[in-house]
Amino acid sequence: MKSAYIEKPLISSPPTGYVQAPQPTLSPGPGKGRNTRGVPGPATPQQTSQAPYPDPRASPQVARPTPPPPTQQMRDVGNALADLDPDRMRPDQKREGPDWFAIFNPRVQRVLDVDLVHNLPHESVVCCVRFSHDGKYVATGCNRSAQIFDVTTGNQVSYLQDDTVDKDGDLYIRSVCFSPDGRYLATGAEDKLIRVSKAYPCVTVEPST
Repeated sequence: MKSAYIEKPLISSPPTGYVQAPQPTLSPGPGKGRNTRGVPGPATPQQTSQAPYPDPRASPQVARPTPPPPTQQMRDVGNALADLDPDRMRPDQKREGPDWFAIFNPRVQRVLDVDLVHNLPHESVVCCVRFSHDGKYVATGCNRSAQIFDVTTGNQVSYLQDDTVDKDGDLYIRSVCFSPDGRYLATGAEDKLIRVSKAYPCVTVEPST
């Protein structure tokens, strides 16, 4: 009995270690887009990495204080302090009251303080002012008269006027001065006269009973 022999075609496999090359992709042709993907999905959320734990051996981080804003430089006016604006000066460079204010030179060390004690009204312009040597009284000169005020109380204690001069026109007292012992007051007026008046303590006599 004869056996049949069938010859099978040999199929060659690629050598071990080699990968079959990919097939070339055909061009979609003119006028056709290359993107064949669908609608994109939501973006992948980004996970923030946690800060590493601080090293206990490291020095503590202390926040630095915020420096104060730079102060505006006050312009130098010399002795003309009236040219300074009180609203732009620091509280330690001025003193204010209900209807008055005083400013101090910002370039000089402050050694004085100022406060208004009295307002002494006059009937005309005041031409001169002078304190007595003991500081208890102040004399003023204005039109046709001189006045003496008590510094402590602000009361007018004396009014001096010469009735022998002409009543017409003005006669301003330009200078007043106490004597060193405080017993006299000299006044100088525009009529070229110096008048000396006694200013001594009054002796109060109690009435007898």
